Amino acid sequence: MKQLIITILIVFLSQTFSFSQTDTTSLKQEKFKHSVGFAVGLTTGYGLSYRYAFDKFEVQLAFAPIKNSYETRINTGLTFFYKLVETKYTTFFLYQGNSYTYSKSTYYLFKENEMESYDEETIEEHNFNNGIGIGIRFIILKRVGLQFMAGYASIHNFQEINFTGETGVYFRF
Repeated sequence: MKQLIITILIVFLSQTFSFSQTDTTSLKQEKFKHSVGFAVGLTTGYGLSYRYAFDKFEVQLAFAPIKNSYETRINTGLTFFYKLVETKYTTFFLYQGNSYTYSKSTYYLFKENEMESYDEETIEEHNFNNGIGIGIRFIILKRVGLQFMAGYASIHNFQEINFTGETGVYFRF
């Protein structure tokens, strides 16, 4: 009888331990270090974007040059991310974003009563924006992620403080 109880106990415990060691890798996201896509944000920058992922940290660069006959605008962004919670399809994170925008615009002002003569005025601006907040990333396809962020921003060279919203879509590889 004692031997039967020990056998049942061994079988029960071995089954309990084998079920408790379930595959937790299916609960985590597949790891991709690189991402490319588009960013749109006041503090993270806008345009084409590249992201590199470390273990808990990520860094993102954004760049958008725009030029036409009246305006030149260059926007660059550098953003840092810290992952708080990561599941199979979502990541909750903190972010700190920095963007710089250079713009040079030329305006033509026609003189009164003289349709053929005009004054030309050029305005050049340099703006730095900085922000911090929280965000969430959704994995909508195996290699495609969509993120939304919200926080506070110091904009126009630290002259204003306001709410900000940022977004992006990325292809991971």
